[in-house]
Amino acid sequence: MGVAQSRLWPLLDEAATLGIDLVHTKKNLGSLSPYAFALDITRTADDTLVMTPAMQLDGVPVDLSSVTFIGADAHGVATCGGAGAATGRHPSELPLRLARLVRPLPAQLQALALTGKSPEIPADAQARFLAEYFPVLRQWADIISSDDSFTHCPAATGGARLLR
Repeated sequence: MGVAQSRLWPLLDEAATLGIDLVHTKKNLGSLSPYAFALDITRTADDTLVMTPAMQLDGVPVDLSSVTFIGADAHGVATCGGAGAATGRHPSELPLRLARLVRPLPAQLQALALTGKSPEIPADAQARFLAEYFPVLRQWADIISSDDSFTHCPAATGGARLLR
C-alpha cells in the first residue's frame, strides 16, 4: 500500500469524527475494525521462554499469515480475513481490517510476525536476553504473557494501548 502515513491515518480519523464508517464493498462483512500487535512471551515446563508474535481483533487471535504491513516502516496493518482467515472462504468474502500501530514496527519484527515462527530462549540464555535484547524489544513492541508466566511485562499491557 503506497499511502503515506501522514495522509492515511488523518483521513481515517476525520471520517470517523464525521461519523463515516468504513465498510467492505459487501455490506454484510461489516465495518473496518482495529487490531492489536504484541509479542507474547510464555514459559514452558522446562523453563524455556517462547516469544510469539500475536495479533487480536476483539479478543480473538488473528492468523498472521493474512496480515500485510502498511508502509516500509509498518505504521499500520491491513488484512483480509483476520480471525476468519482459516475458514477456507474466498478473500472477497472476508472482512478487510485496518489498524494503525502506536509506533512503527521494525523490519526484524515484521519478518518474525510473517514467518510464523516463535523463537525460544533456553533458561541458560535468559539473563542475557533480559539484559541485552528485552529492553530493545520493549521499545519496538508491547510485551504480553498470555499465560502470566513471564513476569517482566509492564503492568498496563493489552490491545487498547497498542492502537492510537
